[in-house]
Amino acid sequence: MVRAILLDMDGVLIDSERHWHAIEGAWLRSVIPGWIDEYQKECVGLSMLGLYEMLCVRHDLPMAFPDFRQAYVELATAIYQERAELMPRCLDFLQAARKSGTKLAVVSSSPKEWIRIIVDRFEIADYFSRLVSADDVGGIGKPDPAVYLHAAAELSEIPSDCIAIEDSENGVLSAVRAGMYCVGFRNGMNDAHNLDRAHQIMEGFSEAAFHSLVR
Repeated sequence: MVRAILLDMDGVLIDSERHWHAIEGAWLRSVIPGWIDEYQKECVGLSMLGLYEMLCVRHDLPMAFPDFRQAYVELATAIYQERAELMPRCLDFLQAARKSGTKLAVVSSSPKEWIRIIVDRFEIADYFSRLVSADDVGGIGKPDPAVYLHAAAELSEIPSDCIAIEDSENGVLSAVRAGMYCVGFRNGMNDAHNLDRAHQIMEGFSEAAFHSLVR
């Protein structure tokens, strides 16, 4: 029985991944010698702390965390306040869920303040029972299941009654490890991401797509 649908933000609710690829990629090339586009798949779905630690270990990032955080806040502000848009037919999907009484939550590795920028800018906060961030679990992001387990607890639901919609390998792993049914979301920008661990694949949003998940 599906009682809640938990949606990732970047690449699912909004088309921000294409902007991150361009803007983040240019910044990473400026601070990490030898950075190439292929490496950027490693970044998707990680929390800010997780991203920083990965870049330090795998790519010798020469920067202290406070400076890294400030740089990413500036990148995020440009993307979320000015460039990102809702995914096509996203509102149709959210409206269908609300009509059915299915709980909705945003579950993201991004800081809570970034999630709030998006739900406020597009006036969609009322659709969601909870906004859950890696901030809520001590900065632990995907692929760890903590953020999804926390979301289920906040919704007073057991994980097996929740569907998670994810566009990245890290996100899929997080949801599956939490014991949720995971839908891999193909958004036209993530063909290089391995979503094989997802239980099914969804090609974009629509009211019909919602009903196909909860039938």
